[in-house]
Amino acid sequence: MRARSASRRCWRTSIGATRRAPTSYHFACGTTRAQCEYNLASYFLTSSGGDGTTCRYQESPGAWWAGYDVALGEPLGARVKLASGVMQREYRGGVALVNQPGSPSVTVTLARPYRTTTGALVSSVTLGPAAGAVLVIP
Repeated sequence: MRARSASRRCWRTSIGATRRAPTSYHFACGTTRAQCEYNLASYFLTSSGGDGTTCRYQESPGAWWAGYDVALGEPLGARVKLASGVMQREYRGGVALVNQPGSPSVTVTLARPYRTTTGALVSSVTLGPAAGAVLVIP
């Protein structure tokens, strides 16, 4: 439960900073790949292109997480809630998926193959509670 309370503190900080800044910036306390993928997918669900995000996982030049370099392009529409409860937003270059906190684990079958931030080619993803996936068209 400690990680959850840390996330709440960071989220409040992010909201406060957003109200004062001309563009928003989503701060996150994630230090694992899974936490940062959830943060990045959540960012892509809501991004309008004039904002940014950050995380604290593999952020040095010698250990750089590929998720920091993802470019999905223009959104194809607003986010939608799938029948499974997972939130999804499609982009020209990929898709972002988020399973909300407190939701059961769910497997999403994808309409086409995608590459994950680890480079794996997938046709489905399983998301636990408070989990996200950023997938790129190969």
